[in-house]
Amino acid sequence: ARGRSAVEMDGGEDGAMVDAEKSGERGLRRVTTAIDSFIRTAFFRLGMLVSAKPVVTIVVMCIVAGLFCTGLLAFEQESRGEKLWVPQGTEALENQKFVEQHFGTQARFLNTIVTGKETSSRPENAPDDAPASENVATQAALLAFADTVQVSYQTSATVESTKETVTLESLCLTTSDSSGLTFCRSFSVLDLFFDRAFLTNDSSGQPDFLRTVKAKLETLSDAQVRQILTDGPYATWNGIAMQKENVVAQVSGAYDSLYMGAYRITQLLESNIEVVDGENVDVDAEAWEDQWTEDMVAHKSDEVNFVFESASSQEDSLSEALTGDVSLFTIGFLLLIIYTLLFLGQFHFVYSRWVAGLVLFGAIGLALGSTYGLSSAFGLFFGPVHQVLPLLILGLGVDDGFVIVRALDEVNANEHHKRKPVRARVSLALADAGTAITVTSITNAAVFFISSVTKLPALRSFSLWAGIAVLMDFLFSVTLFVAYLTIDERRRDARRYDVICCRKAAEPVKTSNWFRLEPGVLERFFEKRWSPFVLNKFVRIAILVFFTALFGVCIWGTTMLKLNFDFSYFYPDDTLQKDFYDVEQAYFGDLGATV
Repeated sequence: ARGRSAVEMDGGEDGAMVDAEKSGERGLRRVTTAIDSFIRTAFFRLGMLVSAKPVVTIVVMCIVAGLFCTGLLAFEQESRGEKLWVPQGTEALENQKFVEQHFGTQARFLNTIVTGKETSSRPENAPDDAPASENVATQAALLAFADTVQVSYQTSATVESTKETVTLESLCLTTSDSSGLTFCRSFSVLDLFFDRAFLTNDSSGQPDFLRTVKAKLETLSDAQVRQILTDGPYATWNGIAMQKENVVAQVSGAYDSLYMGAYRITQLLESNIEVVDGENVDVDAEAWEDQWTEDMVAHKSDEVNFVFESASSQEDSLSEALTGDVSLFTIGFLLLIIYTLLFLGQFHFVYSRWVAGLVLFGAIGLALGSTYGLSSAFGLFFGPVHQVLPLLILGLGVDDGFVIVRALDEVNANEHHKRKPVRARVSLALADAGTAITVTSITNAAVFFISSVTKLPALRSFSLWAGIAVLMDFLFSVTLFVAYLTIDERRRDARRYDVICCRKAAEPVKTSNWFRLEPGVLERFFEKRWSPFVLNKFVRIAILVFFTALFGVCIWGTTMLKLNFDFSYFYPDDTLQKDFYDVEQAYFGDLGATV
């Protein structure tokens, strides 16, 4: 009896637990049903409101977008690296501000690397890891090096804004010795061949550094050149020590067997940066550097190869990297627009939705303008990363539009609803689609807003802009676009053509499209072809095996993941800056031009 009582007791407890679980499930189901019902009711009422006076709704939303766009009066663009990629309020920025206030901004650098002409095989006395190039430890190579540097002294440019002419001498940082002799500051092996006994003046009667060096070099043999390069000392003409590895590369041997693969010269310009529209600008130096780049491209040498860079060439390469995909973005926009216009409706004179597609893009444009206005009004700057926002908004807006249209098509195909007035059908469609686009919009916006907690200003600003963009996209999709769908449904009911709405089709209208296919081709394919195939027992097993194996391969791949960053990733191929970087890495490695 006690045994039976225990079993019955256990059974009673299990039953109570099951009842509790079922009760919990029913409670959760009631909550989710209530939320879904609330959202559907809200969107049904919104649909009734919008479809009651669609033209008024469109006008009101255009006015709202215009009001939002007034925020563009506070539009601020930012491209300074320290404002984009450095956390604000840090000790490093405070120290930088102190240094700039008391010592000025850092200098601008010109770097030129000279290498020997390429050879079919590596010279015998060259290092094993050296590129196959001729030895530059010769008098002819040093004279060619000096001629290449001479281009900078001959370059002059006219500043467009001031019409003033600037030269290297007017822009460079200078250095002097105890006697008062002054030259533009630079660091290279040419300093080793400066000899006061050969001091030469330029055409204006002023001492000329390069002419003095060339006058000395012209008296030396290759053996004497290599002796000086071997013995040093590696110091500037006025005695400031240089690091040998910064000015020569791929060195092996000594004296007669000396081999050098490359020379580098670093020239310093004074930096006079001003902030204009969120961008660091040095008008005089940039004008001169642009002209110097053109002159260097035009310069030719039979003895050596050379590559070069300036602050402007670095900025131009980064700018090209950021804007170089504009053509691809444009193609992407066009393809998305064409796809939307073709597939938002049917291939049919009456049941196509080409004009609705254009209105959808207009709504997305208003959402984009509103995003720019609101974000600017909130004091959020526009940075380089923000350039992808239009494509992001376009994709989200088109997705919302397809969801709403798909819901409307389902309502029209429903025997119970298709004879209802347009206003009721549009409202039912918005009630069905509203839940989906609300959930996706809220989750997308939430992800972006949560991402804004990052300390990097560029990413924080972009995340806030993107979150606002998602909400604006949602707002104009469920109002302006739905309002026009009401007008479009009236046109379809009246059998008027889509584009040429003044023309009516003959009654009855054939539902088949231009290809004599009935609507729902994809639906029928997935229902009658794809679903039975995928649900086949053997196919299901094959799919599970395939994706399990793929998951294993992906896990294995993650073990090989390496964290790597190289600044050259930002330099487009076949640019002067990329060429310089590649040569610098090949000859000097990761060693920078420390000054």
